[in-house]
Amino acid sequence: MEAKAVTEQGQLKRTLKLPQLFFIGMAYLSPAAVTMYFGILSVLSGGHYPIVIAITAVAMLFTAISYAKMTRRYPVAGSVYTYTQKTMNPHLGFMVGWAMLADYLLLPMVCYLSFGIYLNVAMPSVPIWVWIIIGVLIVTLFNLRGITVASTVDTIISLLGIAALVVTIILAVIYVFDGGGEGTLFATDIYIKPESFTMTGVLAASAILAVGFLGFDAVSTMAEETVNPEKTIGRAAVLICLGAGLLWVVTAIIMNAAWPNAFSEVTDPDSAITEFYVKIGYPMFNYIFIVLNSVCCIAICITGQMAVSRIMYSMGRDGFLPQKVFGYLSPKTGVPVYNILIAGIVGLVAIIFQGNMTGAASLVSFGALVGFFFVNLSVVMQYWVKDRKRGGKAVFQYIVIPAIGAVVILYLFFSLETNAKIIGGIWLAAGLVYLLFKTKGLRQLPPQIEL
Repeated sequence: MEAKAVTEQGQLKRTLKLPQLFFIGMAYLSPAAVTMYFGILSVLSGGHYPIVIAITAVAMLFTAISYAKMTRRYPVAGSVYTYTQKTMNPHLGFMVGWAMLADYLLLPMVCYLSFGIYLNVAMPSVPIWVWIIIGVLIVTLFNLRGITVASTVDTIISLLGIAALVVTIILAVIYVFDGGGEGTLFATDIYIKPESFTMTGVLAASAILAVGFLGFDAVSTMAEETVNPEKTIGRAAVLICLGAGLLWVVTAIIMNAAWPNAFSEVTDPDSAITEFYVKIGYPMFNYIFIVLNSVCCIAICITGQMAVSRIMYSMGRDGFLPQKVFGYLSPKTGVPVYNILIAGIVGLVAIIFQGNMTGAASLVSFGALVGFFFVNLSVVMQYWVKDRKRGGKAVFQYIVIPAIGAVVILYLFFSLETNAKIIGGIWLAAGLVYLLFKTKGLRQLPPQIEL
């Protein structure tokens, strides 16, 4: 009865608090994802995985602070789409939202791909594409049950992922202290390898890893389902970024110490973590990892599908997308059913990227970096330009912090591989054509978001 009343008013239910948001965000980026990216980013950066994570984490922290400021001002679903629309231009807001839409639609694809790759390692007789389909079905069913069920599942899975990561760290430390690898955590070679270091490689890897921090953006799309979103969303964003960054840097340092030449010795970068456990003498842990990685991938996909369905709902509710489909909420569960189903279908694109995890991750990062850039710019436009905040403190908060975030994000964007920028550009071009059609050549303003 309550769900029906809320749905008839066209509103989402406010049930989420800080702990739930934190675990939703952590589930979306997945604490154990640092091991999943170990192979491809170690190879790409020439063995400088800890530096890659540190650079990315600092850049994301500035952006997370910008998110905190914007969610305080605009506590509604829609994320950076809303911020750009309100602070700059409705048409530009649509284009940014369009870029982020591709990002959220495609991020689960990477996780479905990982889900399929590792389960195929454990059971080679079952093709990767079969596992991908199974993963899509599981995720879609959980999200159709409602956000409370999905967030509870994410909390449990996040804790399992953290537990798996802690065990991995312990096993690697034992191996190092027993004389394996570098035999110490303080060897210079763990942090910098002059013979293989290139800034181009490090930044290219960092640009891919940026998408791994999308957990703090995912929670901003749930502002209309959060209790006291003005404060809670911002706090969750910063905590997620800090927590993940610190945990991942420590893990990367330890993994580099245990296998310092992994970047040149690994056989298959896409599934390198299974080779890592063999290297440190715990091959049996591969099976435990594969199970936990699979469960964590499901958790990320649950949150990813949850987030993109809310972005599409916001755009459908405002008339950017067909309202009858994208702006529809189920009278029974209060969730955007059609959007969830559409996101599930898009997840099947993972089948196309079998054997090309790096390409899939690069493609997803395109939309993420576009959104991260504009959320920093939104802070400047809202607080410095529109609100005319002045003084030394205002300069630091509303100019310096977002400017640093924007510049670093822009640099990472240009470090993306060419194919990702080409495909992303095609997606933006399609969005522009749609926008021109909807607004009769930009002569009409798009519908505004009702706060």
